[in-house]
Amino acid sequence: ARRQRQMCIRDSGSIIHGVLERIRAVEEIGRIIEETISSLDLPDLPSIWEVGSSYRLALEEEISRVVSSPEWHWYVEGEHSRELPFIHLSKDGWIKGDIDLYRPRSQESTASGQVSLFEDSPFRSNEETSWVIDFKTHRVDATDVNAIADDYAIQAQVYREAATALGGDDQAPRVALHFTHPNVVVEI
Repeated sequence: ARRQRQMCIRDSGSIIHGVLERIRAVEEIGRIIEETISSLDLPDLPSIWEVGSSYRLALEEEISRVVSSPEWHWYVEGEHSRELPFIHLSKDGWIKGDIDLYRPRSQESTASGQVSLFEDSPFRSNEETSWVIDFKTHRVDATDVNAIADDYAIQAQVYREAATALGGDDQAPRVALHFTHPNVVVEI
């Protein structure tokens, strides 16, 4: 039972990332979860992830909270890239990875001086900078996210450096962790 629970936790992270890579609106959840599960090699699929199972319902609820949030609206409206691959040379050597979501600096708001079109966005005042959003799918309590976010400082720095190189922008992007289980965003 413990091994199955550990596999379920690992698999749910893969499914959540796969869905967030493709989804735009909450109405697509069922279809995109099914497509994502089908694309992954998941053992015990029929018993754990079938439609109507408790695991599947919890997964749908978690993704729905994220996709219904004002943060998600801001992430996907306008120019952005998801699962953006990078290879970056750091002081410790080559690092290969993917940026979950990259939102470049808004050229329109900077050029025109206009306020962002995303009036309800918590990132509204930050349209003049690029953002890297990293989704964290492990279960954490909302009261612990700030302390846990500190553990990702090195990863955030790698993302900043890689995104700066990818975007050709001399201003380093800001990095936020979006913890999907409590649906809380923390800038680091």
